[in-house]
Amino acid sequence: MSVDLLSPGRVHAGGHAHMAEASLRALLQRAVPELATGLWSLEQAQPLLTVMRRSQRFTSCSVTWTDHVQGIMKNAQLVIKQDRRCEFYWADRAARLLHQGFGVGARSQVAAPFGVCAPGVLVCERVPEMSLLATLLAAETPSVAGWAAEQAATWVLDLQALDLALPASNGRGLDACAPQLVEVAAVAGQAHSRELSRLAQLLQRAAHDDRAGAVQLVASHGDLHPANLFVAPGAVTAIDLDTVAAREPAYDVGYAVAHLVITPWLAGGPIQHALTASGRYWDTYRLGAGPATDRRVAVQAARALVQSLHFELVTYRTNRLDLVGPYTAGALALLEHGRVGLQVLADLAQDVSLLPAAAV
Repeated sequence: MSVDLLSPGRVHAGGHAHMAEASLRALLQRAVPELATGLWSLEQAQPLLTVMRRSQRFTSCSVTWTDHVQGIMKNAQLVIKQDRRCEFYWADRAARLLHQGFGVGARSQVAAPFGVCAPGVLVCERVPEMSLLATLLAAETPSVAGWAAEQAATWVLDLQALDLALPASNGRGLDACAPQLVEVAAVAGQAHSRELSRLAQLLQRAAHDDRAGAVQLVASHGDLHPANLFVAPGAVTAIDLDTVAAREPAYDVGYAVAHLVITPWLAGGPIQHALTASGRYWDTYRLGAGPATDRRVAVQAARALVQSLHFELVTYRTNRLDLVGPYTAGALALLEHGRVGLQVLADLAQDVSLLPAAAV
């Protein structure tokens, strides 16, 4: 997919026909509670761009309405996300909880929620800044990439400081790694069987440690890759809150650390920029006194690499067998040596010929 899904460039690179204005108005009337109840009156709704991504349809639009409570006219650019396979009620609820928790004007934010309705419609404000992924790809030097990652790390620190009553997540944890690695091995064949077996053993041991000890849970995004964060000086905004839940502190940090290496690299960015960004993110979190230990961050980063490899080979069937070696060796190095594993992953990734990859 393109770096920023709803950028104007999509008009000439995969954009689809606009949603009809009448359809847009009808959808907004159903999804936005203030419009449905008459607190607001819709004055104008102009579709700007529609893009398809697998089963999902994204429409950006410019909307003007009268707020009868405040007696003023307002306007905003919104994004409508549609997927008939999904119900977005929790994503909308989570956005409202985080929006209130962070507070108006705080450095950390989420895309402002506007509403939700069935079947599978979510409406939120469009974030005007560049995504972290786009920022990393546009960075001219590793130091610029590192600065962007530092800003992103402040978001997870602020999130984990919120006192929110969230449901505990039981999905996509360490227990999922063993069956995922079995399926990866079935696709990869014998070439990396020993390394995959070793990786499964180490992650099973980490999962056993999870069950044996009490872990304090914190607010967690659950899908904190660099396309879901938007960075500007003094402000970081997150989108895609479908997977918000309570998890161990290292979950989001390890996930971000891993994806800051592999996602920009798979999108064609310099591996040194990606490595610098990942390392600076980890260091900023550590300096910010986040509750996750380095050991647990390394474990969750390894888990994220396994999940990503499984997506590539099993879920999306990209046939990227060339990723098995770097991802497996990087995950092993993270589990056995901690932060040094990022360098191992980056060194091995340099030898891989980049082809389109589903993880981007």
